[in-house]
Amino acid sequence: MPESLKLKQIFVGNVDAKHELVGETIEEKNNFLSSFLMPDNFTAEDYLLRNKYFVTGLKGTGKTALLRYLSLKLEQPNSYTSFVLFKTDFSEEDRKELHKTGKSTIADTEKDVTDEDDYTNTWLWFFYKHILDVVESKKIRVFSENEDFVNFKICLTSFQEKLDEGAIKRVFPKLKKGSFEFKLGSKENYGKGTVEFEWIDSEKKLVRFSALVTKTSHYFKRLVRSNFGDCLTIFIDELELSYGKSKQFNRDIRLIRDLISAIYQINTVMAKSSIKIKLIAAIRSEVLSSTVSAGKEINKIVADFGTPINWHQSGGDIKSHPLFKILYKRILTSEIAHGLTEQQDYNSLWERYFPPQIQNRNAHDYILSLTWYRPRDIIRLLSIGQKFFPNENSFTHQVFDAIKKEYSSDCWIEQAEELKSKFSSVQIDGIRLILTGITSPFNFTEIKRIADEKKELYNEVDELLKTHKLASILNILFQIGIIGNSYPKYRFAFRGDQDLLIDKPMKVHDALYNYLAVEKKEN
Repeated sequence: MPESLKLKQIFVGNVDAKHELVGETIEEKNNFLSSFLMPDNFTAEDYLLRNKYFVTGLKGTGKTALLRYLSLKLEQPNSYTSFVLFKTDFSEEDRKELHKTGKSTIADTEKDVTDEDDYTNTWLWFFYKHILDVVESKKIRVFSENEDFVNFKICLTSFQEKLDEGAIKRVFPKLKKGSFEFKLGSKENYGKGTVEFEWIDSEKKLVRFSALVTKTSHYFKRLVRSNFGDCLTIFIDELELSYGKSKQFNRDIRLIRDLISAIYQINTVMAKSSIKIKLIAAIRSEVLSSTVSAGKEINKIVADFGTPINWHQSGGDIKSHPLFKILYKRILTSEIAHGLTEQQDYNSLWERYFPPQIQNRNAHDYILSLTWYRPRDIIRLLSIGQKFFPNENSFTHQVFDAIKKEYSSDCWIEQAEELKSKFSSVQIDGIRLILTGITSPFNFTEIKRIADEKKELYNEVDELLKTHKLASILNILFQIGIIGNSYPKYRFAFRGDQDLLIDKPMKVHDALYNYLAVEKKEN
């Protein structure tokens, strides 16, 4: 049998794909590209050459990895990329400023218009500024610099930027009742080009921001493609909601909803003008479902111009499951990098790094049962094995036994994060207390009895059941993947099943057994 690598030598990857390319080194990029596996239902050409620009999927399914893959494929002469990260680039203070701008653009008075908040103009302005900044800083030739381009630029530089202000405050003019004081962008600034602004004062100094965005959009639609053939792709990632406070959560829903709308509008304009600028965004499924409920028929836009990532396998040999193909590619890439082999068939490689059985179950079946059919789960599982047993030559039965508690704990932490969109921290503790020590599978009568008993013991459970019905809690746990049905067959949301069958036996996900001290019911 050929020699094996030590576990520490295997390029497993990072739980968050953006960390795999932190250094932007050639080695990092080569490792990433050679070990990357495209989901079967995803076609890169749709995004690189055609009209697709939304990637959707549950947390951990590989949306960020796909964006990074597309960006690396675009690394060639005259092709430029830029990343906008909603979570990283926009602090809570920045989101407050975006919220203020959204309110100001539609408010003529100081009245409360929370229910009418619309941030589409806010995002259009942000992306117009971002496009201009990137184009000018990198000298990208995507626009013909005619009079319409000059006027477009005049509109975007119509106020004095304060360099010592925060990132968002530098992008937007200081607004008062939806208007700002015009300072830059006159004909004299550029030597040519004129813009007829809609002044709201006799001295011709004040311009309403909503009118300015409309004027800027007018010139944006008139822009002409450059003859040089340069192209710019802007990737938008980390579209996550602020959990914990309902006010921030509802604000972020509208921010992301209108961000999607702005992306659609800009891409539509660029496609019609044949200008080589495209915005591509990754959206988590739970975020998308929240924004859909906020109106504007966002789901139709995403359905027409997006692809949901799916790693589910319908039937067939379990060895050919996409998640195991990811493992194979990553181990093979590592072996080639260390000069161990140039090619290795799947079965031979698997036998050298994994036992035939784990806990009296087929190893493939055991590993898959610990996942939510996401690449992140596989990476997390093997990364923990590397951390605890760096000098082992394979992921032995003993390795899996030793790491199951930490893996289970990490999985609960991630699943609990998903619960924050529906429950407070105290209520999430209540859910944990109800499930801890439960015998699985269980039926509704059994878990109701357990919940009622623990309500008398724990304030957290009492708080939870005061505001949520147990059936509703179970349905939410099903949608997130914490529980599923166990009879007559396993049913989980991540397997494509739509609803919990609350009148059938239910079970906790296998990966959470250790953390929640779940007892397996004897047959």
